Amino acid sequence: MIIHKKIAIVGAGTAGSAAAIRLRQLGHEVHLIERNNKSTHTIGESIPGATFRLLYTLGFATLEEVLTADNFRVNPAVAAAWGSDEWFYKDSFNNPEGGGWQIVRSEFDDKLRQKAIELGSYFHKAKFDKIEKQDAFYKLEITKENLETEIIAQLDGIIDASGRSASVLRKLGIEHNKFQTQMAVFGWFKIPEEAKEISLLKSTSQGWWYCSLLPDNERVIVFHGLPKTIAQYQRDPEAFINDFNQAQILETEVKKSHLLTELQTKDASFSVAQQFAGDNWVAIGDAALGFDPISSQGIFFALYGGIRGAEAMVSPDSFALENYCKQINQIAQKNLDLRMQYYTAELRFYQEPYWKQYFE
Repeated sequence: MIIHKKIAIVGAGTAGSAAAIRLRQLGHEVHLIERNNKSTHTIGESIPGATFRLLYTLGFATLEEVLTADNFRVNPAVAAAWGSDEWFYKDSFNNPEGGGWQIVRSEFDDKLRQKAIELGSYFHKAKFDKIEKQDAFYKLEITKENLETEIIAQLDGIIDASGRSASVLRKLGIEHNKFQTQMAVFGWFKIPEEAKEISLLKSTSQGWWYCSLLPDNERVIVFHGLPKTIAQYQRDPEAFINDFNQAQILETEVKKSHLLTELQTKDASFSVAQQFAGDNWVAIGDAALGFDPISSQGIFFALYGGIRGAEAMVSPDSFALENYCKQINQIAQKNLDLRMQYYTAELRFYQEPYWKQYFE
């Protein structure tokens, strides 16, 4: 196999691992860098039916080649009480590619990472610290778990797949534009009495709830709102659970004893990098475009961006990176328009602090 280019990827989640797989398929040397330990609970668990096309590109013929049967389940429908207290249902019957699946995200990411390594990617469990440009090449400095410093030099390109932290972009001085303020607080629950299998969304005066049944019969429950509300819920899980019950989303009352994890928080705003690619570097996944969770497109976009970003990075076409940027910008604008239509459809609470920002 002829090695064409030497590429470093910072971040080995969905996007980074997809990029690594694609680069190895194309015959390039890959250095995959990841500092985080594997988590058994990872937020972001929905994939649409169209995901099959991207997985096929990465060499997977079926979803069963990525996940065991107990790590994914069909998502038959989504129900939303949005704009009113009446539930509206959207099933998958009219979608030619199916309604998609709920997956165990940690297992999904782990399988992609394993495939990238099996294909010959060099995996570095380390923290990315510095980036330097030396003539036509990049040099990265990373710190391993034992605190030893390692240099990866003579790099033809860098891919930022570090998620919303966008660690490479930050080193390059590139910021993100954020649209409205939104945080999420979430936890995993085991509610044995509850049998409702569809995903559920419900808006309230302070934000909106999301609840979905996962393949292992655990439930992820998420609230999206302003930072102050999110911080209060994280400090007081009882308040989080009580307000969820008051929203009457599930038929069974949720109890604190059902909570399997500590409540966690993360930025859930819609964010767009001011630049998606540059001098032999490219941003993919959340580092390029952080989707609003309302779209349920995060994993799909991570796969798409990982594949397309990797291809653009090593393409002989001098316009490849420019065209990649145009594609991501089009996706960002379309998603921005659709989310604004959705949020402004909730007119009952338009004067409340969380909702008001969408009408200003």
